[in-house]
Amino acid sequence: MNELLKLIDSLVQTAPPKRHAFEQVLAAIALEKKRLAEWQALADLHQREVLAKYLPLRRRYAEQQAILVQLMDEHLHQERFTPQQTDKLSQLIRLLCEQILAVIPEPRIESIQQRHVFQATPTQVAGNKKMLLEQPAQYEDDEFEAAQQAAANQRAAYKQAAKQQAKQAREQTASLKSTQSIRAVYRDLVARLHPDREPDPIEQQRKTMLMQQVNLAYQAQDLLKLFELQLAAEHLSPRQSKQIATEQLEHYQRVLMKQLQQLQTASQNLELGLKAAAHLRPSELFSAKRLKQSFKADVKLLQQQLSAIQSLLQALRDAQSFKLWLNAYELDPD
Repeated sequence: MNELLKLIDSLVQTAPPKRHAFEQVLAAIALEKKRLAEWQALADLHQREVLAKYLPLRRRYAEQQAILVQLMDEHLHQERFTPQQTDKLSQLIRLLCEQILAVIPEPRIESIQQRHVFQATPTQVAGNKKMLLEQPAQYEDDEFEAAQQAAANQRAAYKQAAKQQAKQAREQTASLKSTQSIRAVYRDLVARLHPDREPDPIEQQRKTMLMQQVNLAYQAQDLLKLFELQLAAEHLSPRQSKQIATEQLEHYQRVLMKQLQQLQTASQNLELGLKAAAHLRPSELFSAKRLKQSFKADVKLLQQQLSAIQSLLQALRDAQSFKLWLNAYELDPD
């Protein structure tokens, strides 16, 4: 950056207004780099927390879901069910399979999923709900209430898992956009610094050294370093600067404005990803405290769901208890 400023000084001795415009853009870039570094540090910290505390729990929960799916599939093939019960059970199995395979690759679950690809119609869903009103009368009240509560708990867990998947999708979208920003800057540098396209041996050596740094920065996904190298790539020899002072000044203005826009886009992408992680809408105000609170709540809820599904598995091994639970479970029409 200092070399660039020195060169600009030599180019704009007779053009103070242009110098002032440069200073404004450079100041904006400095602020945006600071902002991007802060977002990146927070995103890295959150990612480490997710990897250490959340994902291991999520995998354990998915493993328990896989056991539940296999248990459901076994009951379906070993016990007698009404057509409505069979439809409902198939829908539950498909829902669980989708959630499991989004977290862990499991060939047995994929195989079960393939056997339940039929999609229930709205009429069948309505029939399931009607059946819920008709069947419970044959069971004892306390047994049915317990089954209803277990079904309600599991239904809430399904909904929460769906919300979590949606949140992860938003985070992944923001992460993809951030990766695309890095790739765009990298491609721009490769196009301008390719040593084989440089006839001057000295300049070729300089570009070779810069390209080595560019490749290292890209491998590390270090966007800030790539931005620094983007400016370093604009270095000009004194011979060139004397020949095209005005044109070069305008060129630098374009380069800096483009970099400012790229920095702003990168910051916005990181911000959106962190807002999604904190269960915030894009328009809502973000805070690191809110992110921390949301993450703790996510971990606590997942721990509760893990405990609940383990208890449910024990209860549903009995065929009669399983049918009670299935009848009490209401499919979400959404």
